[in-house]
Amino acid sequence: MSPVRLPVPPLQQQVVSFESTIGSEALLIKSTSLALFSLAAICYAQPGLQFETASVTVHPMAPNAYMIKNFTHGPPFVIPTSNRFTDTIHTEDLIMEAFGVSGYQILYLPAWAHSREGLVYDIDAKAKGDAAPTPEQLQLMLQSLLADRFHLKTHWETKPKFSVNALVVDKSGPKFHESEGGQKSPGTTLFALARFLTPELDFPVVDRTGLTDKLYDFDIDKLVSFHAIDRDEQTDPNEAQDYLRSAVQHQLGLRLEPRKESMQMLVIDHIDEPSRN
Repeated sequence: MSPVRLPVPPLQQQVVSFESTIGSEALLIKSTSLALFSLAAICYAQPGLQFETASVTVHPMAPNAYMIKNFTHGPPFVIPTSNRFTDTIHTEDLIMEAFGVSGYQILYLPAWAHSREGLVYDIDAKAKGDAAPTPEQLQLMLQSLLADRFHLKTHWETKPKFSVNALVVDKSGPKFHESEGGQKSPGTTLFALARFLTPELDFPVVDRTGLTDKLYDFDIDKLVSFHAIDRDEQTDPNEAQDYLRSAVQHQLGLRLEPRKESMQMLVIDHIDEPSRN
């Protein structure tokens, strides 16, 4: 089986239908030498933590329908609660879960694997033992699944000057508070807000507010009017982006600030549509 690539960036927390376990298996990880001069890093799992059983099947979708994964917080995106993992997911989102990266950090992914346009798969897997694995152990098992069924091969590269839109607190301060929860006000994380904004702007949005990853009482739907403007063929793209930046500032008390930052990128060297069980 192809070697599994492990993430170099620090891991950080989503809840998918997961039930997994790994008993007391020892995890042996051997890192290759870091090629600092090439700003690339590749790690190999040896022998690689794997699910005991796993199935991957194409999920039937209606014509012109698409599915958007709701990542409510930063990585690790899945917090295991038992020894089973079930999910309906695009390949891109599965890679995000396995490596703890955002979509904009994945390079050279083929069209069939992208969210929205790509194929959707039903994943049903079970880990060894009866206890839930740690989030890090789950990531290693998902990496093994990707290497085995999708023949995924990757390596890491660092982009020293990567263009981003940094989400920062405006000088007037945030215009929202921590959510009280409940159905009427479930709340939104700043990570979810950044993910929501990214497809609508020229560069990815990263949370640099310094606020904690909690649920806040603002409603992303208040910015939905931007989508109607953006989808209008007569609207200038720059005008639509200016509208969104203004909405973020005036409605939320936040600001989108163009920056250059060092960013680790997961480069896709090879990937196939998965073998069908």
